[in-house]
Amino acid sequence: MPLSWNEIRHRAIAFSNEWAGVKSEQAEKQTFWNEFFEVFGIRRRVVATFEEPIRKISGQYGFIDLFWPGTVLVERQAPAAGSGPASMFSGAKSASLLKL
Repeated sequence: MPLSWNEIRHRAIAFSNEWAGVKSEQAEKQTFWNEFFEVFGIRRRVVATFEEPIRKISGQYGFIDLFWPGTVLVERQAPAAGSGPASMFSGAKSASLLKL
């Protein structure tokens, strides 16, 4: 059963409060995304994968942090040096919608 907007809002506030100030991106990124999807009542393992292999424009191979085919890809980038205080995911690129 889909969650109500009110339930999503309450979950989002709790999620935001829990993750405020977390700075260990490498140690916590998969937990972050799993809990983010739970805000919407979605089990991440059902819809998206971590470290999806990709071929870059340069021809080299790499990995996308999180990939939900046909919906979103996430590649987290570290904030620029000297950009001031930053939360764990402030450097995350905006989710890009894909037409696959």
